[in-house]
Amino acid sequence: MFGTIAALLLAMGVTALPASAAVQSCSGQVESNVCLTITALGNGRYAAEIGLDYRIGQDDAQTIIDAIGDPVSATVLDDDGGVLRTLFVTPIFVQGASPDAGYSVGARAEGPGGLLNVDSGIDTLRGRVTMYDPRTGTTRTFTTPVVSITIVA
Repeated sequence: MFGTIAALLLAMGVTALPASAAVQSCSGQVESNVCLTITALGNGRYAAEIGLDYRIGQDDAQTIIDAIGDPVSATVLDDDGGVLRTLFVTPIFVQGASPDAGYSVGARAEGPGGLLNVDSGIDTLRGRVTMYDPRTGTTRTFTTPVVSITIVA
């Protein structure tokens, strides 16, 4: 599901965005692909979307989905010269298991540009998905490359 969408979107880095324009950055790794997309919605509002395809078997993916509690979270981070700071958590709106993408996650948050505009000039942001894997008892972290954008609030 997300794998097909992520493969089609390769944009990385812009300055000011008109309403409905989006900028995206994806890791593009074979085992896992995690993407952050920032979309200008107009009137100083933005959407931040994080998607992950973790290419494991469908049964393994379903095991993660069926785990007790909330095994996955997604956050938008400010990357200030390699120093990461959490800006906000994005609610997970979908988890899926499929033969092609394996384990897929989608998260989205909307709000005023001030939530993303933490620097004067160009903001450098990353998306991160943190997932507890009940199969191994470990936590995995998937982080996107930087999205560079000038937020117009």
